Amino acid sequence: MNLPEVRESLRAIQRAATAIAEEADRALSALENTDPANPSRWLCYPLHIETKRINSPFGVERATFTHEGIDFYAPLGTPVLASADGVVSRTYEGRFYGKCVVITHPHGGKTYTTYSAHLDRWSVAAGQRVRQGETIGASGNTGNSTGPHFHMTLVEVGNPKRLRGISLVGCIDPMPLIMNPP
Repeated sequence: MNLPEVRESLRAIQRAATAIAEEADRALSALENTDPANPSRWLCYPLHIETKRINSPFGVERATFTHEGIDFYAPLGTPVLASADGVVSRTYEGRFYGKCVVITHPHGGKTYTTYSAHLDRWSVAAGQRVRQGETIGASGNTGNSTGPHFHMTLVEVGNPKRLRGISLVGCIDPMPLIMNPP
């Protein structure tokens, strides 16, 4: 092997080692961010707030749709937290969800997406890695909202579905997965 081939071989080993280290970090993070008493609870409470209260639970029938998320009590400007480690897929402002942060979370061999909606502002950008409990924005009253609160939709990636023009997959109730729920 000549010197350029040795360099390339060492770079390939370095890339492989980096990929292994990143996978180990993800696995350790998943273990650390799970309630040891109940391993199925892996999401943190999504607000930095003393009073934990639900304004509207998952699955409530409304006039024209079924509520496919949870509305949490949150005064205007309450810090909104990443529920789990992940990568910000996008931030956008839409007619229904208002200002919204979309985060993709790998967990237990599956991929989940959270939609954090009706924000007053976001503090993250597309492509950014976030850690569980990191502030991603502030609660607000944007989009189709009747007052300040925080809306969270959790989607298990798998079967295509559309909700008010947003491509969603398998909406599930996040409450059973949240550590320290109200």
